[in-house]
Amino acid sequence: MDYTKLVIPQHRIQPKFMAWLNAALEPLQSTQKLLTSLGDQFDLDRAVGAQLDRVGAVLGVSRKLPFQPSGNVSPVMEDTNYRLVLRAAVAKQHFDGTIPNLYGLLQTVLGNSGLYFVPIDNQDMSVAIIVFGAVSSLVRDELEHGMIIPRPEGVSMTVNVTEDKVFAWGLENEVFGGWGESTWIQTRNNF
Repeated sequence: MDYTKLVIPQHRIQPKFMAWLNAALEPLQSTQKLLTSLGDQFDLDRAVGAQLDRVGAVLGVSRKLPFQPSGNVSPVMEDTNYRLVLRAAVAKQHFDGTIPNLYGLLQTVLGNSGLYFVPIDNQDMSVAIIVFGAVSSLVRDELEHGMIIPRPEGVSMTVNVTEDKVFAWGLENEVFGGWGESTWIQTRNNF
């Protein structure tokens, strides 16, 4: 706020008074401006570069992946992908282990990415997650290495990412199909 606009007209025309007032108010106004912008600088949606690294340090997530991604992709994530992994780390802290909560968190993390998630509870302390849709090789690797989908403690999880319809008996929809139009999923990772 510009406090000099609150000065009455009688004093506003006095150059020495206005110079003195500006000298006194400028440090306070610049500090107020900095404090107002501080939240935006470390907002997950707006932060970039070193600011994202700092958010990652607070969340305990390094910018460097703990594995070598496929396709000769660098294990050091660029800002957009790092933001996705950080958002997933926050979502994991809010996961209560239920399937409805899982859908809500995945919607928060991935938004309208066009991916379909089909969790299958095997009733033996394991769950299979089928991810259907087109993703980059890096996001595929992160999904398959458990960096995006939250996992309940003590439950093993298998993630299968596919762009092809998955074979299922008697189930025809956007994700599942029958003979001749679908493929068998391969078990890839269990963590």
